[in-house]
Amino acid sequence: TIDWRGQEQDFRTIRLDRTFRGTGIGSQSFGEGGGKGGNVTVEADQLRIIGPRGTISASTTTSGDGGAIKVTAGDLRLEHGGNINSSSLGSGQSGSVSVTARGAISLRDGASITTAATQSTANSILVSAAEGIQLQQSQITSQAAQDAGELRLETTRGNIHLRGSRVISEAGNDGGNIRFNTSLVTLNASQINANAIRGK
Repeated sequence: TIDWRGQEQDFRTIRLDRTFRGTGIGSQSFGEGGGKGGNVTVEADQLRIIGPRGTISASTTTSGDGGAIKVTAGDLRLEHGGNINSSSLGSGQSGSVSVTARGAISLRDGASITTAATQSTANSILVSAAEGIQLQQSQITSQAAQDAGELRLETTRGNIHLRGSRVISEAGNDGGNIRFNTSLVTLNASQINANAIRGK
């Protein structure tokens, strides 16, 4: 974990063939300062994140916004609780999450890509893969006490398949839009839901 102590910084892990198994990298902002959390950028030819402690994360517990996460890979696999998440436990917003693959993206067995804010607004999630996106017993979610972020899943040539999985944007005020840009979406015992408790 990289602790930027309220300073706005970028942390970059460039050009990896990497497996995160029970470990990970992240940026955290906490304490009395209100500075923005550091951004996390990961670029890899092949990337596997195996959990539940396998993680790429950015978080804040202050009035400063959490850092953004940007992951670019050839193929990306999240398995057994592996996760990519940006969260806020303070009054600052969570950062956004962008995950892009030149090949395919696969989430299996409790894997997740999330933004969350317990007091404030959660930012958007983009999941983009040229060769398709598959979720099996996994989830992509944005949940917030105030406004939730938009969820966008897109493919160039492949399709999007959900099996026993969830794509959810849920907020105390306004829920974020959920957008699919692909030729085919298949749902097998899965859920797509945008929910605004008090907003729209």
